[in-house]
Amino acid sequence: MNTTANDILDVLSNLLPFHLLVEKHRHQAALCLTTLPKSHPLFKPVANAALRYVKRYLTPLHYMIHEYKLKPTQMEKIEATRQSNKWEPGFATRIAGSKEVAEAEDRGDRAAVQIYTDGSGLGGKIGASAVLFRGGVEKRQLRYCLGTMRRHTVYEGECVGLVLAMELLRQERGIEEVSICVDSQAAIRAAASNKRGPGHHILDEFHRQHTSLTGKHQNMAMLI
Repeated sequence: MNTTANDILDVLSNLLPFHLLVEKHRHQAALCLTTLPKSHPLFKPVANAALRYVKRYLTPLHYMIHEYKLKPTQMEKIEATRQSNKWEPGFATRIAGSKEVAEAEDRGDRAAVQIYTDGSGLGGKIGASAVLFRGGVEKRQLRYCLGTMRRHTVYEGECVGLVLAMELLRQERGIEEVSICVDSQAAIRAAASNKRGPGHHILDEFHRQHTSLTGKHQNMAMLI
């Protein structure tokens, strides 16, 4: 070991070269600063530094924020808590064991209103869509483009599809039973969970719309 070069020891110890290690810690510190809540005393200085790159009297905040092109106003804030421990979703969920089972259950679905949602990536962009059927007849559809794949994920598209489903449902009258068909197990599990996670602000909007609809249609039963 005494005759081994230091850079070889770093590789064997799974350590980055020093300049890359410093860059990694700088980037982590910049990300941490841009995700501070508004109640934090450093939130305002970081927000002011991100507004523009001043010519004189630069601070380390200006260097870091603009070097990594970070914008605090566009960072997703994941709340520590979303719902109480006793919270339960106001709808039932079911995940089929296979595609064949899902297809059979869909053919046997007798709900008056059926909504099919999907989120996917195409041409470098993420989109979502929802189609509403009533009595086996297509009545309405909605589509929405979230943006590029560099800023959004297919999972977010699937969650936005649920929000579109609520918007389609809001335009209907006399609803008693609804089934929403989603092809994402992650979105289904997240919709029925009170745990925090990326993109949960989309599902929070879904729950707000669902609450308003159930208050409007008190006898409505929903299955996802």
